[in-house]
Amino acid sequence: MLFQPYTTPVFLFRCTLLLFLFATFSTLSAQTLDDFEMRSKEYDRDWYFDLGVAHSWVRNPDAFNNEAHKDRATSLYLNAYRIRMAKGQYSFRYYNPQISDMSVLLSRILQNTRSANRSEGTSFSAGLIGWNYMAWNITEPKKFQAAIGFSFADYFFGSTYVADTISDPDGWATYEPHGYYWAAGPTIMGRFAIGKALLLQTSSQYNLSYWKPVGLSYGIEIEGYPLPHWWHFRMDLLSAWGFFAGWQTAYLINRGDRPNNARRSSMSLGYRFRF
Repeated sequence: MLFQPYTTPVFLFRCTLLLFLFATFSTLSAQTLDDFEMRSKEYDRDWYFDLGVAHSWVRNPDAFNNEAHKDRATSLYLNAYRIRMAKGQYSFRYYNPQISDMSVLLSRILQNTRSANRSEGTSFSAGLIGWNYMAWNITEPKKFQAAIGFSFADYFFGSTYVADTISDPDGWATYEPHGYYWAAGPTIMGRFAIGKALLLQTSSQYNLSYWKPVGLSYGIEIEGYPLPHWWHFRMDLLSAWGFFAGWQTAYLINRGDRPNNARRSSMSLGYRFRF
């Protein structure tokens, strides 16, 4: 079996909770972001690479037979950061879930070649661009720091339904929105110092699709159908020893009348390396 559908999220949640409690109670004195060090070195002004494991799940509650549109898997987690904490400096994040998704798909195909066939369900991932943001610090790195900037991303999205009344001999239908989208929008980010041992970082993006290079070849096209919007939220807990735990979610915001309002969430646990 590719993954254990219930035990993995519980394990990651417990690890996140233990990391938070240990870092919180290990020091009681108030600290600032300037004091935070990772492996006894200043955290500011470096590139970092995350390596770990993630448990992800996709839901489409508006779909007909929405139980068939639930999927989850455990996979490799990769992520890259440029960190700057001085006021006026910018940080950058690159994340591409497609890298992990392709490894899951390949594993499923190797176990069952029919996994590559079209079936009822929802797909929600990225393309080559990935899900990225740049944010400029607008406050000094004290106990809390705020940053604003912009996000740019691409998305692959599609939902397949059973529809016996259409002409498709297989009885499938894929409604709008579907295909490959480019999007961009504003981002906000916040950092919080929790003692000397823990740093909490949160970010949120609201992306507006501005281009649909291509739809799915088997999708039903509706002329003038509004391009979707996308909302992201992410939270990371980073320890002074380099271990991290994170949670993130991404929502498709369907601006038309077809039954598609999917979301993708994941929990991650791993280690942050300094370049």
